[in-house]
Amino acid sequence: MKVVWKLLVVMVALVAAGFAVLVLPMIIADLPRTNFQKNLKKRATAEELQTWAAGVLTAYQTNRDPGLWIELTNIPVAFHGLYKWGPSAYVYSDSQARFDSTEPVAYVKVTYGSAAGHFGVIFGPTNLPTPTSSEHEIRYAIWKPGAWFFDGQ
Repeated sequence: MKVVWKLLVVMVALVAAGFAVLVLPMIIADLPRTNFQKNLKKRATAEELQTWAAGVLTAYQTNRDPGLWIELTNIPVAFHGLYKWGPSAYVYSDSQARFDSTEPVAYVKVTYGSAAGHFGVIFGPTNLPTPTSSEHEIRYAIWKPGAWFFDGQ
């Protein structure tokens, strides 16, 4: 009977070690993603970041080309250090697909992530409706009118 208990203890220890080696690193690696909204909100308000985005977007309000995107290199410090890789920030002009609008709408998108998935925040005009979420693809959550968090591929 003692041998059975010893084997059981060894098996439980092996399962616990396997969990620690295989699963725990994945959970730890995903913490910046799961805490992104909370951490960004600690660093800046939606209004501060919307003011920055509105300043960036003023140049694109009259020349909106849905096929054009412009990389932004000078972004607020609040976006830095939230993930192990730095953010990518672009100005886009989408229309029907994202905002259910017939006219192109300029917006700023700050993205983090890798091949495992992307997450970040979008800033656009405050009168835009929340973009449509797609199950198993991308989910949007409103921060304030004109500011949305997103998570997905």
